[in-house]
Parts: sequence; structure tokens; C-alpha cells
Amino acid sequence: MSAHDGAESVYGRQKLAIEQLFNTKKDISLRGGLIIGNGGIVKEMVMFMRSKHLVPLIGGASSHCNL
Repeated sequence: MSAHDGAESVYGRQKLAIEQLFNTKKDISLRGGLIIGNGGIVKEMVMFMRSKHLVPLIGGASSHCNL
């Protein structure tokens, strides 16, 4: 939803640029779900996890992670 010709956000424009690196008639179809970089949603998630010192895990699993 973020990646389209009229995208105003850096995230949407970057996602679209990555998708356009591939020839959809020849290569695989690519719709990246999460773009990792210096900022954006991944950075926000890391900052949240660091501030709370805990990470909710699906299915009640437990693990230790150093962020």
C-alpha cells in the first residue's frame, strides 16, 4: 500500500524503487513487506523495544535478546 507512483513518504518511494529494480515479466514478483534501513518503522520498533526492555513474543515463547 505504501509503494505507488504517488507516494509522498520516503518509505513508500524507497519501497517502490526496490520493486522497480526487477523485471516483473522475467524476474520474480517482489512486494517487500518491511524495508530495513537507517530510520523508518524498523528503527521505531528497535527504539520501542530498547525503551521497554521487553519484546512481546507470539505464542507466549520466551527468549533473550540484546538490543
